[in-house]
Amino acid sequence: MAKSAEQGDIWEWRAFGAPGREIVDAIQSHPIRMGIRETEEEDLYFVSPTSDQNIKLRRARDGWLLKVKLLLKTREGAELYRETQSMIHKFPIEPSIAYEVIELLETKVPSASAIAGSLDRDQLVRLIAHSSPPVDLTPVLKTRSQFDFGNGWVEIAEAAFPMRTVQSISIQSFELKEVDRIRQEIIGARLESIEVMNYVMACRKWTHPL
Repeated sequence: MAKSAEQGDIWEWRAFGAPGREIVDAIQSHPIRMGIRETEEEDLYFVSPTSDQNIKLRRARDGWLLKVKLLLKTREGAELYRETQSMIHKFPIEPSIAYEVIELLETKVPSASAIAGSLDRDQLVRLIAHSSPPVDLTPVLKTRSQFDFGNGWVEIAEAAFPMRTVQSISIQSFELKEVDRIRQEIIGARLESIEVMNYVMACRKWTHPL
């Protein structure tokens, strides 16, 4: 069984598109990381029109989880996220967690939807559905593999959004300089066929027809 993913403040650079065989081969020449090879996941992203916070529902073996991947800051095209076990919640969730999600999404719910007690998954979805400004719930199916680059790691994923299926490449490390080093090693200036953005931005781009 693969061990749990790293926890803490992690720098991430991510792009979507068609990276090309040369880039993919350079990544796949490295060892598989933590047994993560063609792992399938089903996520539902809460997509705010104003906030880039990464908040999603993830299907697990015993039901759905609420996962908050807290965006701390952006620098030089990379983003610093905080990931901890304390921000992965089983349902039902306490009202304080629901209010935290609403605040991070920069939205509000009507007073008639005041939270009186713990919420299951469907109750949280209904609550967010009545928010203003409106928050979309976007399904994304992923098949992802990770590769070990020493002090960092690279993920290749096929991500199926409602309007498009596309490849994603992400470079992650606890150190920004390592993200930059790995990006220069495998990608360099070859950005013509990929677009730098995070999953929330990609959900906005490929959820609705143009």
